[in-house]
Amino acid sequence: MKKKSFTGYLFTLTLPIIIQNLITTSLNLVDTFMIGRVGESELAAVGIANQYYFLFTLFMYGIAGGAAVFIAQLWGSQEKKRIKKVLARSLVYGTAVTAVFMIFGYKWTEAIIGIFNGSEVVLYHGSRYLRITLIGYLFTSISFVLAAGLRSINHTKIPMYASLIGLVINMILNNILIFGRWGMVPMGVEGAAIATIVARGIECLILLIFVYYQVTDLAVKPRDFIRLHPDTKKVLHSVTWPILCNEACWGLGMVTYVSLYARLGIPQAAAMQICSTMINLFMVIAFGLAYSALVMVGNEVGGGNLEGAMWASQKIRSMGLKVGFCLALLLFFIAPYIGSLFNVTAEVKWLVTSVLRVHSVMFPLRMINMIMIVGVLRGGGDAMFSTVTQGLVMWLVGIPLTYVAANLLGWPLPMVVAVMFAESMIQGLIVQKRYESNQWMKTLVA
Repeated sequence: MKKKSFTGYLFTLTLPIIIQNLITTSLNLVDTFMIGRVGESELAAVGIANQYYFLFTLFMYGIAGGAAVFIAQLWGSQEKKRIKKVLARSLVYGTAVTAVFMIFGYKWTEAIIGIFNGSEVVLYHGSRYLRITLIGYLFTSISFVLAAGLRSINHTKIPMYASLIGLVINMILNNILIFGRWGMVPMGVEGAAIATIVARGIECLILLIFVYYQVTDLAVKPRDFIRLHPDTKKVLHSVTWPILCNEACWGLGMVTYVSLYARLGIPQAAAMQICSTMINLFMVIAFGLAYSALVMVGNEVGGGNLEGAMWASQKIRSMGLKVGFCLALLLFFIAPYIGSLFNVTAEVKWLVTSVLRVHSVMFPLRMINMIMIVGVLRGGGDAMFSTVTQGLVMWLVGIPLTYVAANLLGWPLPMVVAVMFAESMIQGLIVQKRYESNQWMKTLVA
């Protein structure tokens, strides 16, 4: 990689990823915004039902992330024949996990919603929404793996186009089905659920068409599913399982946080749904830089250029810090206006403003942590360290402190959220020490 071309390459790699993830996040934002105009109970119900989907996507991130790390290094070492085998195996893993989530979701729908909030109204609306959206989980599984493979071989625009078309379709169908436009009967949360699965299905179809008709390096065939070389399987598992465990552990932790917040009351649950959607919107930039770091560092390490991998990671981290501070300032100043976009009470609006401003203070650190853990360390092949660090700090520090603040001390929501960020500070210190040791650069291909 030539240093003078780094910025241009990073921009062309990162921008489509940011836009694509911005669009993906906007799917939930559209649902949140439109359902928020129906009522607080419906908003809280959809937010809680989406926590199950959120947990599912974390498993998909783990499977797709393992494939992405390996494929990035294979691409860097020009071993293209093994890429299809790795992608095929990841699709199998994704389908298996999808089946488990769909079975559990259909069999114990009300129990899942009831974990977060016992209100009969929330339970009713949340169960209806979850049962319908489960149909689209298979589309999500395939899309995650294909998009990860495409990004790892530098085709970042295709997932962006697919997500953009999906967003437009989701917005149109939401408007028609939720509110009953064009002679349709208003369907509320059920309408939002149907619109979401149709949009995800079309997004998946577009990716499949591109892969099989334009990007043939990823066009897996039946023979690619039959047998994976033992050495390749071993390396894939060595990367995928730590990332999968990391995402599952982190996801369960985030769901636990949501459960703690939701039990403070319906206003708090509604406020956190709005805040989570907004924060996710901002974090797509961090994810874009992190994924670019994964691809660039993975390509360099796979090609044997460890000095280039270190240099690229330093440049991306520096840029991430600057962007993080700018986004933190933006979030702080727009916070008072976010609650007004929703049909919620004055209490919820105040909570939204306060919580978003707490998030803005810690945003730069969270951004750097994501770039380092999800991007640099994973791209360098050091997935296990990331898993242990993130999991232990969350479950031994973040969650216990939040539980004490929320359940034992009875602190207000903004203070409870502030306590949670002790986790980010400790993670940052540990990751920095690991980065300085240079032990995170591990070649996975031979």
